[in-house]
Amino acid sequence: MAHIPYSGFEMGNNFDDGLSTELPLHPVMLDSLYMGKYEVTNRQFCDFLNFAEDCNQIKIDGGIVYAASDIANNFPYCDTSTRSSYSQIDYNDVTQTFSVKTKPEGNGRDMSNDPMVQVSWYGAAAYCNFRSDREGDETCYNTSTWTCDFSKKGYRLPTEAEWEYAARGGTPSCRFPWGDTITHSQANYYSDWQDGNPAYPYDLNPKEGFHPDSNDGIYPYTSVAGSFSANGFGLFDMAGNVCEWCNDWHNSTYYETSPYDNPLGPLSGTSRVLRGGSWAVNPWACRLATRFGYLPDGRGYHLGFRIVRNLAPHRLNECYNWKNLHPEWIFCDDFENDTALVRDGRYFEYDDDNGDFVPIDGIGLDCSKAMRVLFQSGEVSAGNLKLGFGRNPNDYMNRDIRETEDFRDIYYRMYLKMQDGWQGSPAKLSRATSFSSSTNWSQAMIAHLWSSGLYLLVDPVRCVDPDTNLVKCIGYNDFTPGHMDWLGHLAGVTPIFDSLHDGIWYCVEAHVKLNDPGMSNGLQEFWIDGNLEARRDGLNFVASYTDYAINAIFFENWWNGGSLQTQERYFDNIVVSTQPIGCMSQ
Repeated sequence: MAHIPYSGFEMGNNFDDGLSTELPLHPVMLDSLYMGKYEVTNRQFCDFLNFAEDCNQIKIDGGIVYAASDIANNFPYCDTSTRSSYSQIDYNDVTQTFSVKTKPEGNGRDMSNDPMVQVSWYGAAAYCNFRSDREGDETCYNTSTWTCDFSKKGYRLPTEAEWEYAARGGTPSCRFPWGDTITHSQANYYSDWQDGNPAYPYDLNPKEGFHPDSNDGIYPYTSVAGSFSANGFGLFDMAGNVCEWCNDWHNSTYYETSPYDNPLGPLSGTSRVLRGGSWAVNPWACRLATRFGYLPDGRGYHLGFRIVRNLAPHRLNECYNWKNLHPEWIFCDDFENDTALVRDGRYFEYDDDNGDFVPIDGIGLDCSKAMRVLFQSGEVSAGNLKLGFGRNPNDYMNRDIRETEDFRDIYYRMYLKMQDGWQGSPAKLSRATSFSSSTNWSQAMIAHLWSSGLYLLVDPVRCVDPDTNLVKCIGYNDFTPGHMDWLGHLAGVTPIFDSLHDGIWYCVEAHVKLNDPGMSNGLQEFWIDGNLEARRDGLNFVASYTDYAINAIFFENWWNGGSLQTQERYFDNIVVSTQPIGCMSQ
């Protein structure tokens, strides 16, 4: 499965070469998901059929597969070779088993890894439920009504919008997944010629006809799944090979009323959407914007599908539209955004430790993207992220995050996990601080959240002279004697670094409040999974200093004595807020 990040795009045809059903061009915003890198193959579908046959879940009537409960044979799943010579699935009545055909032509090509054909929309949906069941996930399809429950986390067919966005692979305005022209070096399709020239100006193939590598004289002329280069999201055969079923009902005018957020298609209809073109069709039908409707019980030598998997969007896409949904938040990063980590709206500095502190797909909450920290054995520093926000005198740290505001009371939350078999306690995790100089990294205060032994602890520091209200910490981490006033650390109660707590995601939230001028009413506290771990109150963080407030948080991977072994930990879903944040529901 390939991770498809949440994002927005312009859906529809931006070339003057299609039908009115591809218009108007309209904006769409989609949640993240996983999509099959390849079209479902004959072997994969055959495995489903044999499992269903063993469990008495299907029947074969006239060479067509149906659910055993489908008394009236209203919802065919697929054809076997008894029904259609185009089917690549054989059925043995004696052994009651399904097998994949081998084409007799040439050297006898095994069709196991070619995409499944002669499969209906119902068969594709039933396969999704099979995969969900086998992997212990919730099933998405009600096979009595054939409705899809999008709240489930199992497998399903992509919506039409999901399919088009994923097919574009990060090239939003192109005709095909790779660009604006097409040849047989890029896809399996029929190169249509007229009067000795290609019928379509964007077809640059030097010869007319079917793909020579797949044209063995007998239909279907499918190619092995993944025979051509992947698109920008790592998906293969998004143009050509087989047309792919989508979940949506088809309506030729749906684009005129399509919603912006996660459109699911019309509520009803007679045909389901097909996308992507196939080995049997011309380049026009392989365009990214091309959309067809086909009866859901239809099967054809050019019809197949691929699957997607839901990923608990309330956790995976916490930062989706956060500025509108959470105006109290200052910053949000769930690492699903593929833009550079150092840019406006994100961090002002990032040390990737030569590739050991990087975002990686599939390791985060609900298999999302997260930051992986790899400590080499004996390593002290394994990278960091430095976030600036609010009013800050140092232009280097400004990344257009509410730069005109002063924040004297903040909350920040992260999800943290140590790998299975974790050993030891790295000293540094995070710190909130107030930078006070335009020429160096002088600090007015520091609120450390770091560790000692098996526990996280708060360790607040004043860097202002209470008599003069001048900043004493000149430059970053100024340990000159008398410059830092340590206000007293306090450890939490959960031994988060012991062997009983590894391999588990923890919700760690911190709260830092500066004192009012001349008073000792500052505060530093933190929670793990919503439970208060430690609180230091009555703090005189900055005396009467008011030039700048809290304007930076660092997320750090620093191990004073060096890591005890080569091992990993992980960060996900960082939020900074003016109000309590809390943990996400499971």
